[in-house]
Amino acid sequence: MGQSPFVHGGPVKPDNFLNRRRELRRLLNRLEKGQATAVVGQPHTGKTSLLRYVLDKVKRDSIVGHNLDHCWFRDIDSQMLSKTFNQPAFWKHVLEPLGSDLEEGELLTFYKTTRENDFGAFTLMRLFSAMDDAGLRIVVMLDEFDALLNHPILNSAEFYGSLRSLSSRFSSLGLVIATRRSLNQLNVQTQEINPHSSPYFNVFTELQLGPLPKRDVAAFLAQAKERITVKDREFITLASGRHPYLLQLAGDIIWEMDLEGVDDTERYRQAAEELQVQSEGHFADTWRAWSNAERKVITAVSLAQMTTLAEDHYFDWGDLVEDISDYSPEIRGLEKSGTIAEVEPGKWQVTQGALLWWLADEIKRQVRDEASLESWLESQELTGVLTQQEKRNIMTILGKLGGLLAHGATTMIEAFAKGVGEGLGESTIRMGL
Repeated sequence: MGQSPFVHGGPVKPDNFLNRRRELRRLLNRLEKGQATAVVGQPHTGKTSLLRYVLDKVKRDSIVGHNLDHCWFRDIDSQMLSKTFNQPAFWKHVLEPLGSDLEEGELLTFYKTTRENDFGAFTLMRLFSAMDDAGLRIVVMLDEFDALLNHPILNSAEFYGSLRSLSSRFSSLGLVIATRRSLNQLNVQTQEINPHSSPYFNVFTELQLGPLPKRDVAAFLAQAKERITVKDREFITLASGRHPYLLQLAGDIIWEMDLEGVDDTERYRQAAEELQVQSEGHFADTWRAWSNAERKVITAVSLAQMTTLAEDHYFDWGDLVEDISDYSPEIRGLEKSGTIAEVEPGKWQVTQGALLWWLADEIKRQVRDEASLESWLESQELTGVLTQQEKRNIMTILGKLGGLLAHGATTMIEAFAKGVGEGLGESTIRMGL
């Protein structure tokens, strides 16, 4: 029967990493120059997997040769740091290879002095300056950087300021952070502890992990050979929106459907239902990662999209969002991440079928009348974002969608499965998302 090539549920090993050649090349080129980079992406887009790929010297060398052989790579999972972990402990871990790898000489003396002075700011500057002169570099890769925003010690002006200052002054310190938040959101998040100085993260360049390119998706799905049909590829692509985790999950589910001999429309109905169940935690996590304004945009786009099933036209955006220009940064961010796409001027759609199904079921479970809508909006932290008129508009839409939403995602899944099973084409199937 063979083993499924689709791996999901956590970071993948370098050999199983989906092609991110463009992003890897850009990241490694910046590391060659000692520049700071923020790898930004929604949950499960492969941030950790990308960092692990870079940490693998063989994989790294396959892209940039031996251009980074003068670097030490230090990987830190911010989620694993204890509440008492402080700056001296951080620098002790980061600089540890110097103590074991350097030969006797001036640079080793600088390192020992820095360690003896508990990694104070002045001695750190002298050490990194000496490393600059020696052409050596430490690359610090901070995964799950968002966890530091709640750390009792490291979430401080002193720590962020030292990272910014050292990385901007010395090419011997390369920084890579992996985060769910954009650089702008990180700057806003830390503004309270940094009211008068330059933003901490303006020395970073943002590297967005969006949906996988179509050519890479096609090459990846080709690994399954004849086990994945043309219709299967259509299902996997449209249900996942080419999101790495959803792509792997949908592919694995289709693989199992094939093993069980499920065919035609029933194959895609069962696969969609399974995908909906297995991706529930992913979407709950993603929803938490979005800002309130992003949640508002997703809610508006999703409800507008759902009306294409109830009524054969697009819902007028203006009925739900009074001034779309106020949300253009969020729209651009969600478009860049591949979550929504503009299908015609001013008309947007959710690209991930599974996301639309999740939200439909979420609304079905929680929203039954105006009081429950208010409770749901409050629990999603949308109460202060929506105006009273927008809330009334939502209730009006939910009333129109009453029959559709009475079954949650079921009706949408059935329409989607039928479209794939009958080979109706991408544009027609998307209308059923």
